[in-house]
Amino acid sequence: MSNEYQRRLALHSMEQYPLLLLRKQYFQSEHFEMESRRRIQLNVKEATFEQQFHMLKVSIFHSDLKNIVVY
Repeated sequence: MSNEYQRRLALHSMEQYPLLLLRKQYFQSEHFEMESRRRIQLNVKEATFEQQFHMLKVSIFHSDLKNIVVY
């Protein structure tokens, strides 16, 4: 790897870091949690089995996202 490539990669990482941090903070926020639950509760009542199953997978995915660690 050339020094130029490593320098650009480091710069790109530094630019992306604040976005990752903000995204992590949002997924950990209470507002996101309440909004997700509200949306799922509203939709489950008139959803088919396949849709309910999909919503369950999405909620599991979101709970997994909260455990992401940004180094």
